[in-house]
Amino acid sequence: MAATMLVPASATTAMDASAAELDPIGADGVEAGATADDLRTLIEDLVLANDALQADNSSLRQNVDAISLERDRLLGSLERFDDLYEPIEADRQLLVELRKGLPETRPEAEAQIDRIRSLALSADPSRLGQLVDRIDDAAPAFLDWRFGEFDSTDDFTN
Repeated sequence: MAATMLVPASATTAMDASAAELDPIGADGVEAGATADDLRTLIEDLVLANDALQADNSSLRQNVDAISLERDRLLGSLERFDDLYEPIEADRQLLVELRKGLPETRPEAEAQIDRIRSLALSADPSRLGQLVDRIDDAAPAFLDWRFGEFDSTDDFTN
């Protein structure tokens, strides 16, 4: 790959002036004129290459800016997702606990009610807080009835 050298416009003017001062090697000065023309052509090519590189640089900067904006937008979405994850996970766990059957022993049932209470308060304290209070009030009587030993069916239903 050939190295490309960028030459400022002032160098072009200096090269033109020095080309006029060149002593012709041949009798008619063809070789000196050809060298000056080659240099001018090379300088024009370098100026065009420089312009193309500047345009590419500008385009790349625009792409970087667009990608940076997209990254920032995605980071904002990720933060919103993180904010929503915990309440949704608490809702999911609460639903799992609510779908379970009542355990066979009173200590297990009390532990399940405590888990449901804590999950309900972490899932939605404003709406489920009053329901949790009602469960706390009614649970002991329900558990007494559910796990109590009764002599007859009439005692069980009362």
